[in-house]
Order: sequence, then C-alpha cells, then structure tokens
Amino acid sequence: YIFYTGAGVKTNPKKGIPMSIGVATIGLDRFAAMANWRGNQGRLICKPTAVTGSSLQINIELLEAIPVQVALSSADGTMLDGYSFENCEIDYDPHRIYSPVRWKDKADLSELRGQQVKLHFSVKGAALYSYRFTD
Repeated sequence: YIFYTGAGVKTNPKKGIPMSIGVATIGLDRFAAMANWRGNQGRLICKPTAVTGSSLQINIELLEAIPVQVALSSADGTMLDGYSFENCEIDYDPHRIYSPVRWKDKADLSELRGQQVKLHFSVKGAALYSYRFTD
C-alpha cells in the first residue's frame, strides 16, 4: 500500500488547512512500465538473458486495441527463425496479470532452454511491465 496526503489552500483564517489521507495500491509487478501510446511504434531490446522455461509470459496493459509483439534473437542479435514479430501471438486478457506469448510455428521455447537470447518488444498503445519464463 502507498499512503499519501493531500492539502488544499487555507481560505478561511478561522479554520485549518483542508487535508485528506488516501491509500493507493499497485498491481503485482506493475510499479514501472515501458509505455508508448503516441507516435510511432516503440521498440525495446533487452540484454541477453537465459531461457529458463518452456514458455514466455508478459505483464502488459493495452491502452489501445494495438497488440504488443515479441521477437527473439540470439545474443549477437541474429533473429531466430520462427520467433519473429509477424509470427507472434499473445493471448491477452485484461483480467490476468500475465499473458502467454506464442509463435505460430513453435509449440514452446523448449528448443531454446539454457540459451542466451535477446527479447525484442514492439509496443504502441500499451504498457509493458515485466516478463518471465515459466514451465
């Protein structure tokens, strides 16, 4: 929880300053995001990371009806066959925290387990909070 206060301007010399106390909550893994909802498509390329699970899940919030896309490359930046933006499919549900990422011709990420890859995100009209590999 995040507790905060707010105060108005003292307009009556016989009364105190009007104040309020509030509480805010932040959804799981949603403290900070890479968001883009204006202009051109935004791109984010992560540093090489090891594939530690058979599937990739992303924590996103669609601000417009434009899907986020994910592609994978090797650590040196060579795009991996079958893991392109065009082949990416994300099962987005606004009521879930994480959305599974799939590629049309790939059942899962088993063939990449243990390898270093770069994740490439293409974002417009959305906020990307986090990603994780799972089994």
